[in-house]
Parts: sequence; C-alpha cells; structure tokens
Amino acid sequence: MESTDFRFYLGSLALNFSATLGFRAAERVERIATAEAFGAWLAAAGLATGVRPSAAEHRSAIELREAIFRAGEALERGTHPAAADIATINAAARGGVAPIQLDPNTLEARPVTPDPVRSALAAIAADAIDTFAHERARLGRCEGVACGALMLSSARGAKRRWCSMTVCGNRAKVAAYRARQA
Repeated sequence: MESTDFRFYLGSLALNFSATLGFRAAERVERIATAEAFGAWLAAAGLATGVRPSAAEHRSAIELREAIFRAGEALERGTHPAAADIATINAAARGGVAPIQLDPNTLEARPVTPDPVRSALAAIAADAIDTFAHERARLGRCEGVACGALMLSSARGAKRRWCSMTVCGNRAKVAAYRARQA
C-alpha cells in the first residue's frame, strides 16, 4: 500500500525517515514508493525543495532507511546493530553536509550544494549517528498493534507508549473502550 502521509513526530530526523515505511508490524505502508515521493518527503522535511531524485538516489534512500531502522531496532532491543547497517549509515554520512545560507526572499535556511539529495541523505545519516550514539536510552517502539515505529521519548518517568497520541494512542484507547463495552 502507498501513502504520502509523512510523519514528523518521532523525535529525530532519522526516525522520521525510517517511518517512511509505516505500519511495519502489519500491512506495510510505503510512503516513498517512487523517486518523486522521496523528493516530496525531502521537501516536507525541509531538506531539499524542488529536487527530482534519480532512481539510484531513491534506491540509496531506501537502503539507508532500512539500515537506520534495523540499527535502531537492535539498539531498542538492547543488542548491537549489524556491522553492515552501521557501515551503510556511516557511508551516507560521509556525503557531507552542505553549507547553509539564508534565502533572501523567504528568510528560510537553505543548503547550498550541487548535490542536494546526497547532502540530505548525509544529514539524515548524521542524525541517526547522533541519535544512536547519544539518545539510545530514550529509544522506544510504538505500542500500536500495527505500528512498530521507532521513536524517542521525551516523557519524564515512564517511556512514551505511542508514536502519536492522535494516531496510535487514540486507536489503542478506542480498542480498549470497545473491549470494555463488549
């Protein structure tokens, strides 16, 4: 199934990117099925606007996304990520981050690079490295039955239970209510 319902509430750029394949625990929803959809995600994430990723760049993005998810999943379980996944993330991070300039018309920060897609993938990989190196204690999984998204918890005390209270949290509460009524 395809969707462009992009999610930007999981606590980090890299985890938001890993959610471009949603509902991993059930019927998967591919949110960047095409290079064009990947370009739309880059724009929605504020990483690159008006880009048309190539088929090869799209394949690299999917490879990075899956390496990030597998590495995050391993860390969340308390195990060591596969060396191949770490190598994929590190290789993407070496793509470098483009210098940022202030757009004189929109006053938005814009990367200045001849290769915006590679730069965007490098930024995603760098965020994964930072998240996994410094925030792994806050890493969790959504308890939504079909979801399974990785997320960072900013809650004090108990860890965050759902990726989104309005999506998975609401579904869980409705299901619990219906179970009590039956």
